[in-house]
Amino acid sequence: MVHLKFGINFGKNGFSPHSRSDSLLDFLWLFFMCINTNLMIYRTCTVTLGKDKHNCSLLGNSADPKIKALEKLVQPKADIISMVKSLVDGLSSAILCLFVGPWSDRFGRKPVIVINLIGIVLMNVVMVLFSIFETVSPWYMIVCSVPIILTGGGASLLTVMFAYLTDVTSGQNRGFRMGVFETVMAVAVLLGSASSSYVYSAINYITVYAIAGFSSLLALVHALCFIPESLPNREHTGRFKAFFNVRNPAGMFRTSFQSRAHFNRAIILLLVLTLALYFIAIIGCSSVNFLFLRAKFQWTLQKYTWFNSGTSVLWITSTMVVVYVFHHKLHVAESKLILSGFVSLAIGAVVEGLARVDWLIYAAAIISYPSGGISPMTRSLLSKLVEPEEAGKIFAFFNLVQNLLSLVGAPTYTTLYNATLGSNPSIFLFLSFTIFTLNSNLLVVLIVLQKRSSGVFYNSLIEEDNARDVSVESNS
Repeated sequence: MVHLKFGINFGKNGFSPHSRSDSLLDFLWLFFMCINTNLMIYRTCTVTLGKDKHNCSLLGNSADPKIKALEKLVQPKADIISMVKSLVDGLSSAILCLFVGPWSDRFGRKPVIVINLIGIVLMNVVMVLFSIFETVSPWYMIVCSVPIILTGGGASLLTVMFAYLTDVTSGQNRGFRMGVFETVMAVAVLLGSASSSYVYSAINYITVYAIAGFSSLLALVHALCFIPESLPNREHTGRFKAFFNVRNPAGMFRTSFQSRAHFNRAIILLLVLTLALYFIAIIGCSSVNFLFLRAKFQWTLQKYTWFNSGTSVLWITSTMVVVYVFHHKLHVAESKLILSGFVSLAIGAVVEGLARVDWLIYAAAIISYPSGGISPMTRSLLSKLVEPEEAGKIFAFFNLVQNLLSLVGAPTYTTLYNATLGSNPSIFLFLSFTIFTLNSNLLVVLIVLQKRSSGVFYNSLIEEDNARDVSVESNS
């Protein structure tokens, strides 16, 4: 039993109230992510192009040459809508990240979490209304995102979530706790992905979004009732006025770029860049992967959700093995585990890009097995290089870089896929290979910098964590 400061008890399994709340969000997100794509394609076909509803309903589920031809007509137009939506969401999140992370360092994490969850609940209510009116243009799916955009967006929520974890963990166990956190999210992804297509087949779009809305409401209630504030000495006055203070983004950039001993500034910037590029590739592939598998291998929605479920199982076990066995028990350095993850992803991208039969898609997922530790190990190492009161600013800077680069990455993947759809739709996978290879090289540079440093910083960090743990246990 590990009892952490501020009275947070993770227990033997490492679960916190915060991770349970976030798992509900991941469940609802994956529950309707593929459904969103399906609905966008269907509305593009019926409303934007005015095609027959019966033929539009067969898209992705028929080997008829006429339906395949219709698919190639509909997909590029649906991709444009998806690209514009990603641009709007990414730009708004990037702007808000300038203020949310620094604000939470002063006034607390919980208010940001609660406000974001309120936005998600409202977004799902709007999606229910959108699905009820069948003649509404798919472009209005952008409008459906307005509630979550105005309340912070997904980037702001992630910024505060990882800052919260930094608050309630010590340097020794932070990597393990972040691994548990992402494992819980992966389990939610598995449940949501596996169930969405079957629920949709059994009922309709309206009920799917209603279930997602109910899940987000549960997450909101859980956050309000069971998640304590992680900052005991937060400020209470002038909260609203301070949110848009220009000193917030200035402080974020100052903290991220300030000079640090033992190459730590260079290491921080390398970590931010590699993780941002990693998510660009992952998000970019996710945005077109379903369309790619539909076009090249005629996968149905149910087959794709089964594939997502299988990769989620791999991701869960990978995260547990990498974080718990290799890092927590065998004490393998975070940087080496991150490097092995990027190398495996690069090889997997090549295998998937060259695939001529769909079993190689599964083989590529197995090859990429070590990648489950990339995100928790990167965030763990990043949090160890800064003071706890700087965590919000650093994670905000990371999410800002990620969102700004995504504004370039998402359109690039969509444009590349549309341009090669008629010749070789797998070209986008070689773009991912290039990104993962670049990240592997950046990690080699990072490891060299770590070896050149004296190691005094890391040794003192461990000593401080041990002293903090002893202090916490004596006060418990």
